[in-house]
Amino acid sequence: LRIQSSARQLADGPYLVGRVTANAASDDLTRIKQAAEDVAAMVGRFHPWSAVSEYAQGEYDRIRGDQLHALQHIQAALEQCSPGTSPIWPYAAGARVQLLRADGQLGAARREGERDLKLAEEHALGWHVSFIRLPLALTLSELGEHTAAAALAWSFAEWIHRGTPTMLGAASGAVAGLVAITPACGWVGPMGAI
Repeated sequence: LRIQSSARQLADGPYLVGRVTANAASDDLTRIKQAAEDVAAMVGRFHPWSAVSEYAQGEYDRIRGDQLHALQHIQAALEQCSPGTSPIWPYAAGARVQLLRADGQLGAARREGERDLKLAEEHALGWHVSFIRLPLALTLSELGEHTAAAALAWSFAEWIHRGTPTMLGAASGAVAGLVAITPACGWVGPMGAI
């Protein structure tokens, strides 16, 4: 890919960002790799594209299953751009929440997601906020579903064993549910939690 001028960069820019994000959403490994290579060619000439390049590489690693390197690239992309100034920021922020959730770091995913959501709303990013809201909502729902299912199961077992459920038993079940689901939360869906 040859870019001759900044005018050409402006013309190709939105197209490449759209290509990277569409291929990442479809989990198309071959196309995301090609898009990452195209963006990397632009970085050599126009340094502001380095955030997009890091995001593309992070999504490529995520699709390949390399969560650690994916998270490192997404973090690097977020350090190089800010909300309201870079078109890739909401995508990278949502990808970070998704990667943290998949890695079992629900607390970090919730904290980062809520912080990024607040930043996105402050900068009035409009519908782009949904790229952060969806992974954050999935994180919060997983926490609630797993906890509720464990509290109900513990109460039911206590009811059978003692003849009556107690609040202490329900609380113990809720804590046990959080402890049990944390390592597997990125791979367990709602039915698996129950």
